Amino acid sequence: IAVQQGKVDLVAAGVSINEERALLMDFSDEYVNSTEVVVVNKANPMVANMKDLNDKIIAVQQGNIADYYVSNKENVTPKEIKRYTKFVQAAEDLKNSKVDCIVMDLYPAQELVAANDELIILEGTLFEDKYAIAVKKGNTELLNKINKVIAQLIEDGKIEEFTAKHTGK
Repeated sequence: IAVQQGKVDLVAAGVSINEERALLMDFSDEYVNSTEVVVVNKANPMVANMKDLNDKIIAVQQGNIADYYVSNKENVTPKEIKRYTKFVQAAEDLKNSKVDCIVMDLYPAQELVAANDELIILEGTLFEDKYAIAVKKGNTELLNKINKVIAQLIEDGKIEEFTAKHTGK
């Protein structure tokens, strides 16, 4: 909203590209693809596979792409969606069977599972997401500058290097 209202010039914190947002703001070229996965309680998995999300209590980070995905009845019809500001809280609720699963990005999911022996990532990919930088609709001058920097970072291997450094991949 801040970028739409002109309060900030750009938003660059893992902004997911989707049609709804594209109507409200312009996006740079993609700089990373994200893989969304499902995390379950190892001892008591209430979700067996990626297609088993209907009628489940699903945890997501509030407002992120997983939230939008599970909120769309064409994708999933959950029993309930619990929205969290931090995955640590969602992990505790999953370990205590207050939620059936967490839908989240693969990289933080790997970190979450590494820190919580009771949790595992289901095999497979729920969906893929693409990240870009968002700017106010029509700000092509700034968008062109951002795209030039992104292209250079990709060409120099810096995006891949950063991802590997921060995700272990």
